[in-house]
Amino acid sequence: MVLLAAFQTLLARLTGTTEVAVGTAVSGRAHPDLERVAGFFMNPLCLRSDVSGNPTFFELLGRVRQTVLSALANQEYPFQQWLHALRKKHGSNDLYPYSLVLLVEEQPKDLSFAGARAYFESLPGYGFDLNHVAGPQLSVRVSEGADNWCVEIIPGAMDKTPAPVGLLARWAQLLEEIVAHPHDRIGEFDLLAKHEQKALSSFSSGTQTNTKLIELATEFHRAGGQGFSILTADGRIANVVTGLADSALCNQAISAPKVKAFVADAETLEKLAERGAAIRKMARDLELVIVRAPSQCDVGFISRSLGVKVSAFVPLDEEAEVLLWIDDFNSGVLAGRPAGPASVLVLDEWDKVAPIGVRGRLYKKSENAGAAGPEPLPWFGRWHTDGTLEINTRHFDTLELDAEELEELLR
Repeated sequence: MVLLAAFQTLLARLTGTTEVAVGTAVSGRAHPDLERVAGFFMNPLCLRSDVSGNPTFFELLGRVRQTVLSALANQEYPFQQWLHALRKKHGSNDLYPYSLVLLVEEQPKDLSFAGARAYFESLPGYGFDLNHVAGPQLSVRVSEGADNWCVEIIPGAMDKTPAPVGLLARWAQLLEEIVAHPHDRIGEFDLLAKHEQKALSSFSSGTQTNTKLIELATEFHRAGGQGFSILTADGRIANVVTGLADSALCNQAISAPKVKAFVADAETLEKLAERGAAIRKMARDLELVIVRAPSQCDVGFISRSLGVKVSAFVPLDEEAEVLLWIDDFNSGVLAGRPAGPASVLVLDEWDKVAPIGVRGRLYKKSENAGAAGPEPLPWFGRWHTDGTLEINTRHFDTLELDAEELEELLR
């Protein structure tokens, strides 16, 4: 039960959910008459635990114990019959009560035979079809050895992709913290390894993007985000507040000597792209155009017509003290690197720094914030291993993961 409680604590911390369902399997030989009968009697169980209220680990262990005892009291109920009724109730034939499975195999205590030496060896999980009794995505099997425990990941529906890494290491680290501080609340446990802490510190400080480009985007945002702003080779920034892409004022600004970059709203950029040949003739030194995201625009058309790369920025706060800079914008996922004087943090549901790949709420930490602490931002997101930050406005509060998301989360 300790292993299960720790496993569910880990899943709750990684996903932000307060109800965690984990599958397991029982032998199906509860009746003494079945102990020596050959055959397959294994039956799956769904163990659903409530971790709300940020309980201490001992408190959660008590909840898990009640869940397990209740499940064992009903272990003979046919799983497929229960699953059929569950799917019928919710009107979905693809519904499955859990995504991950935990299997614990204990070593027989007495392996002594007259005149022979015997030892216990766990069978390889890959040679056993667990999909009939385990989960559709991933199974974790714990086997007791002579001197230690062996843990392995067994792909379910993920059998065509490499098994994700990181889950077992985080689980082992969490178990060590639980042993050292069993009365701590589950939201207080640190899931970050030292190398991950160092990486996140580097990520949050932002990218080394050209400061003039960041200043250009910031000035455009603070000017209202309409029309466009230009950057010349000598570092001069000029704001042109007009929405008319073919106006005389627009032509005059673009024709300024050595215009290297300009930022505009999506509508203005598309109108300028329609005049691609004329714009290229007026701004021969143009290297980059920038759009404020999220914007619905034809990035490919703009890039081809103007003959330059398209970058984008997302102001993460009203003051544009911190931006998300997307170096090569493609109108898809909002993923880039933070830029500006403030740092960006991603905190999970428990107000702890979220591990790489785990979604949480974004916070900014200004250099002059002092003891005020980080300020919440109206965005949610997660770090990727390459240091990019993927953002959205929707909160991630469910364990409904596909194989690719699960692999990235545990990477």
